[in-house]
Amino acid sequence: VNQKTWKRFLTLQMIRYTDILLFMKCQKGLKTFNMSTDLYKYTLRLADNSLILSHRLAEYISCGPFLEEDLALTNTGLDLFGQAEALLKYAAEQHGTVDEDYLAFGREEYEYSNFHMVEYPNEDYGFLITRQFFMDVFNWRFVH
Repeated sequence: VNQKTWKRFLTLQMIRYTDILLFMKCQKGLKTFNMSTDLYKYTLRLADNSLILSHRLAEYISCGPFLEEDLALTNTGLDLFGQAEALLKYAAEQHGTVDEDYLAFGREEYEYSNFHMVEYPNEDYGFLITRQFFMDVFNWRFVH
């Protein structure tokens, strides 16, 4: 995936998120709206989801039931890691004072804002595929 595609992907996600957030804040009567802080937190949450899930998929390398499934999970993990890298880079640009390496590996564990579902240990292949399905459905909603 080239950089232009990533920028389009990020732009689609950010526009939809900020529209929803602005609508919610207007409905609640809140006058303040800090686009850069909210965008940073949202981008960081998406990046944390991809980063942790990629590590969980990497734990399952060479444990798949067949070679094709094992290679597919490995490639999915690498794709998620690349996605996390792009999102962390974008979050670091939004923050301005940190870099993506610090955001990926320099924070304490309570500072990560990922979904708890991606943290669950790998039980078996069926659990792994079901978790991946739910995360794919979640991510699909942002690009369509």
